[in-house]
Amino acid sequence: MINRTEMATMALRRAVELRNAAGIHRTWPLNIFDFAGNHLKLRVQFFAGPSFEGMFAKEQNTILVPSERPQGRRAYSAAHEVGHWAFGHGSQIDEIGMGEKYNDKPEERLVNLFAGYLLMFPAAVDTALQELSVNLSKPTAASIYRLACWFGVGYTTIINHLRWTLGKLSSANSEILLRVELKTIRRTFSPSVETRHIFVASSVSPRTPIDLEVGDHVLFPKKVRWQNKCLAGIEENENGFLVEAVRSGISLVSNENGWSCAVRVMNRGFTGWAKYRHLENEESNDD
Repeated sequence: MINRTEMATMALRRAVELRNAAGIHRTWPLNIFDFAGNHLKLRVQFFAGPSFEGMFAKEQNTILVPSERPQGRRAYSAAHEVGHWAFGHGSQIDEIGMGEKYNDKPEERLVNLFAGYLLMFPAAVDTALQELSVNLSKPTAASIYRLACWFGVGYTTIINHLRWTLGKLSSANSEILLRVELKTIRRTFSPSVETRHIFVASSVSPRTPIDLEVGDHVLFPKKVRWQNKCLAGIEENENGFLVEAVRSGISLVSNENGWSCAVRVMNRGFTGWAKYRHLENEESNDD
């Protein structure tokens, strides 16, 4: 049986191979759903129900992810299922709770490591820490949340990756950060508007599209403009401009300082092929 160092090397090497083959810069994050569908030619499908974490159907060349799971959790689960494909494993059904827990199955530990490296590539993490001014010797929950948004993963996921896989975050700081509730962090960025999920955009233009669900919020830099009615302005506060996703669709967002990004909104509880998740509803069209 290979040890953890050898397993981590295998996982990192495979992540490097796939990222390089797709032409993704080593310092950039990636959107796992686009990556799996466009570059790996996997069928990526959202399904209703939180009964399990994810599934890889080898014969159908398909990965399935529950649409009712939190967004960051879905991304990690999808990367985990891609890992089963990448290492030639057979069809798998992963139960809720498999996550970052290193259980007794070597192949599960391997694809967990792979998922972390694929989504939060070491060079990309180093670049993000610098560009977002995150100090891991004195981290704040708000700064780590911003970092999680940058990579499109969950708050807990990135803490565990920084601690266990990359060795960049001390155990003491990790435990302190994990004790902070998400609702407390969300309130930091949106003190007067309660939000189920908020994406916090930094002053640096995102490298990948910002994906939201209807009802989610996003905190932009101030004075941004957008083109599509899938977004609606809520308020400007000391942290930025709070915007709500109100209908499915895609919009370019920018300001006069050169900051820009694409925002994609899907309906809450969407089921079907991931490539269709941002299509506008017929009833959303202007009369």
